[in-house]
Amino acid sequence: MCSACGGVIGAEHFAAQYRLADGTVRSFDDPACLFESLRAEPSAPTVLRFLDHTRDTWIGPREVWFARTPATASHGSGWAAYPSFGAAQEAVTAAGSGEVLSFEQAKEQLRRKTS
Repeated sequence: MCSACGGVIGAEHFAAQYRLADGTVRSFDDPACLFESLRAEPSAPTVLRFLDHTRDTWIGPREVWFARTPATASHGSGWAAYPSFGAAQEAVTAAGSGEVLSFEQAKEQLRRKTS
């Protein structure tokens, strides 16, 4: 279950997680839910990660790039995580349209949408 919205994490390729200093792990069904939850945390998580949209591997905030395409737009925020700018750009190119954002850009854009 998503720690922010309570939704079932049924589409794992959109999943995200963070771990707090006390060892608590919070899991999310969408990157937007993770970003929303981060705003309420009194201290920064010790680990933050996103599931690669195309593989079963985790990506940290320094490496992650998000692509929002027509194919992903129907799920939550529509941001799918990729391990590089090139991989995210390939997803947008294959879809024919979309946008690519870094971790910080996505965090800021989603913050503005939910403020």
